[in-house]
Amino acid sequence: MSAGIDQSHHVKFNLQEEEIKNHHENLDIVKIDGNKYDINLGYLKIDHFYKVVFSLKLDGNYKNVVFVPHLSSPQVSLKELKNKSDLSKGEYEMCFVFYASKEKHDKETACLRLGDDEANILEINFEAKVLGAHQGTPLLRNGITLLPNHTNHLDSKSIQKLHFNIN
Repeated sequence: MSAGIDQSHHVKFNLQEEEIKNHHENLDIVKIDGNKYDINLGYLKIDHFYKVVFSLKLDGNYKNVVFVPHLSSPQVSLKELKNKSDLSKGEYEMCFVFYASKEKHDKETACLRLGDDEANILEINFEAKVLGAHQGTPLLRNGITLLPNHTNHLDSKSIQKLHFNIN
């Protein structure tokens, strides 16, 4: 046995950027039109809270971006929003809490007002395949973290005030 390592026997992965982008472990973020996005969260577990962190590059730069709870699903709440870089680039990092409330297919919407114009709304549709209580444990995609599940929170009318300390 030789002391040196033969480099020709090592596996080298030469992934193209498109393969990395479409990998099943990453959040699938699709811009539908203008200010409407669909985000596929993959598989989640029923009656669990998840922290979802991702970045979006918006068409404009907005100093005032506000979560609009009355237009959003009660199972989604915005926890943190910050400019990822210079304001002129319009890239924002967002952190939401998503509650998987419906078994099989769950689609929830979060709406944010961009700027001072009431009609300028960013719509983010979260879509997940939700496993039942006895269907195993899902592999979470990058950017998704399981939060501690507190059963007394499940009886509340809204999760808007829940999980405010999630860092």
